[in-house]
Amino acid sequence: MERKTLPFEMKVNTMESEIQGYASAFNNLDDVGDIVAPGAFADSLGEFIASGFLGGLNHDWDNPIGRPLEAHEDGKGLWIRGAISDTAAGQDCHRLMKDGVITKLSIGFRTLEQKYLDTANAVRDYWRNVGYAPSRDEWARAAQGARLITK
Repeated sequence: MERKTLPFEMKVNTMESEIQGYASAFNNLDDVGDIVAPGAFADSLGEFIASGFLGGLNHDWDNPIGRPLEAHEDGKGLWIRGAISDTAAGQDCHRLMKDGVITKLSIGFRTLEQKYLDTANAVRDYWRNVGYAPSRDEWARAAQGARLITK
């Protein structure tokens, strides 16, 4: 199981135990050298909604905190909305989110298809083809190449 953490635009509903925000961004080159391509999650979103769960703190899969209600890809990334369960773990996480202590969302995933962009030029060509404007840090990380996750 692989993991990614993203400082995300999260809305925490203070009246209900619900969160929403981006769980993954497309086309950016993260700190571990990965780029997630648009469409990477498309084939698995139905299964995620039907039988997935919101894992606990620090990927504690044995202590889930809720369930997904909605998920879709858009031009920015993978957006999710989830219900937090009325359990001790769920309510603790919800309180920490509302208080601004938890500000990042982390996903666990299995890579089914990938391609290696072995050079900085290959990464830059990918970005140019998709119309992505990388940050200064991403340009620097591109020197090492990247793994492009497509599914």
